[in-house]
Amino acid sequence: MDNKLRENLKNSRSEKYIEKKQLENNYESELANFEIEPVPEVNSILPPVLPTSENKSKPITLSQSQQEIADLELILSDGLDKIYQELSLENKNTFKVKGEEVASKIQLLMLSAKIKFNDILEIIRNWLLVIPGVNRFFLEQEAKIKTDKIISWHDHNHHQ
Repeated sequence: MDNKLRENLKNSRSEKYIEKKQLENNYESELANFEIEPVPEVNSILPPVLPTSENKSKPITLSQSQQEIADLELILSDGLDKIYQELSLENKNTFKVKGEEVASKIQLLMLSAKIKFNDILEIIRNWLLVIPGVNRFFLEQEAKIKTDKIISWHDHNHHQ
């Protein structure tokens, strides 16, 4: 009886194997005959989008505070392009980050009723000290020039 059972099992496996191979062959032949249809262009499917009041892009505007900081950064960076280019990558990053902090601090000082020239001068002086090997006379001169420009800019913008 064991032999008969083995024989049936063997035949059953063989039949399943043959069926599997036939299915694989059928699948491969169908796959070989399969044609890919071209995909229509997106423009032919979607309707054109006409500008409306809802989808018109609005110009990006900076808040007054952001604009003041941007103006201060411009004043602070004026004339320092060559020096900045000569800095190492690490010093460039430090100088830039400190410059942004300086602009924010000065902007806060500008909010007070009485603007203190010496406070602004000291903040700028400390920022310029980030430049390695900076000449002290250059540093003092640049700090005073930038402080004067900032005071003039403030007077012009806030007393119109």
